[in-house]
Amino acid sequence: MKKVLIVSVLLVAIFCIYILIVAGFMIYGAKQQATTEPDTILVLGAKVEKNAPKPSKTLKARLDAAYRYHKEHPDTIIITSGGQGENEYAAEADVMKHYLVKKGVPENKIKTEAQSTRTEENLRFSKEKYTLGNTVIVTSNYHLYRALFLAEQEGIQATGVPAKSYSLKGYCREVLSISYAWIFDR
Repeated sequence: MKKVLIVSVLLVAIFCIYILIVAGFMIYGAKQQATTEPDTILVLGAKVEKNAPKPSKTLKARLDAAYRYHKEHPDTIIITSGGQGENEYAAEADVMKHYLVKKGVPENKIKTEAQSTRTEENLRFSKEKYTLGNTVIVTSNYHLYRALFLAEQEGIQATGVPAKSYSLKGYCREVLSISYAWIFDR
């Protein structure tokens, strides 16, 4: 019985240490500085409302961060990237473009990639469809480390702009997603 307890405590300790290590990488990713000479701003999609062409709270935060960065670099092209999920009213990329145009970004400064369903596809499909050059990826703070990791795997020269997010669900899911990326997305 004592051995089982010791093994259980050790496994829990190892799991907690692993979570702390992954959290450290997430914090590190969110602290990265974006280039001051971007060619492209790539905004990664997130859920849109299922009954209206409206961004979720998470997606709105990403779009607002992209908008602020674009105001500092108004000649830069924005690519909105994200397909249409099962419970979504429209493709994420199209909703994102509409939102940015309403905020004042000229429509000719926005391109869309509306086929992707996951981060790796956002990056790969955007790279296949457009010339990215020196890219700034805009995504949630907890997601930026993995987005930059996957961009490197795709051969994309990228830095990032984090959008503030306090989604506990997003942070927890990201721990699993980073683990998956480290194992399978190499």
